[in-house]
Amino acid sequence: EEFQSFRVTARMTTSVSLYSKMYVHEHVGSFIQNKLKKNVNLNHPDITCYIDTIKEGTFIYMDKIKGMGGMPVGTGGKGVVLLSGGIDSPVAAFYMIKRGMVAIYVHFHSLPHVSPASIEKVKHLVKILSKYQKRPKLFMVPFSEIQEEILEKNSDKYRLLLYRRMMLRIANKIAVNERAKAVITGEALGQVASQTVENLGAVDSVSKLPVFRPLIGLDKQEIINTGKKINTYSISIRPHEDCCTLFLPQKPATKSTPDKLDIEENKMDIQTIVNRAIDNSEFFYFK
Repeated sequence: EEFQSFRVTARMTTSVSLYSKMYVHEHVGSFIQNKLKKNVNLNHPDITCYIDTIKEGTFIYMDKIKGMGGMPVGTGGKGVVLLSGGIDSPVAAFYMIKRGMVAIYVHFHSLPHVSPASIEKVKHLVKILSKYQKRPKLFMVPFSEIQEEILEKNSDKYRLLLYRRMMLRIANKIAVNERAKAVITGEALGQVASQTVENLGAVDSVSKLPVFRPLIGLDKQEIINTGKKINTYSISIRPHEDCCTLFLPQKPATKSTPDKLDIEENKMDIQTIVNRAIDNSEFFYFK
């Protein structure tokens, strides 16, 4: 790289360094100036020579490349991520991992009503996300029987919200077993009918754990851009159905309340349904 001016910026750990920072600045700067015949410019150099001395050795470099940022994984506890296989939930998982949370993935599948390819799609997403968090765990929870029971016993307009409440209950139980302290979803405010502020509140009322929605204020294009950046988008758009695309109501409720959904759920044996789903679930580790 062509340059006319330079500076030396040293960072020394005093307990291991043989020389002071000033000594390194003067001697290395003088060497470069005499060898390459370039000018020193401390305020606006064309190039900076960085010298970092730590216990393991000395690093000399010219460029700084911005990393992912955030916090070390594990410093933010554990959270259960509802991973649908769509565009949003992998991005939500990424943002929570970035803040130091260990993601435990839970996918609700509707076999045999959906293709086995939808399962492989979710596994592929977890493998991609394992780049940001090593050895993630994925729970596969059968959901078709729950959907069929809701379809048979409950009002059409509340169907999606009842799905979500069942998912939250199951996620809460898995979280307790895994010592996780939160549930994470990929919902964004107003993106679809089930994601109005009223409906989100009505769904959250069954969760004993906090529900984090890192995408809540993002536009769809912003979510897509992040999905492309972390390499999940091309997998997410593969045309495989997930459980929430089945048995969709024609006119879903947009302003529900916990009381209205409680009345609907009184038609079912909630505890038995939740326990059966967990008993029949599978889990996978990824390297």
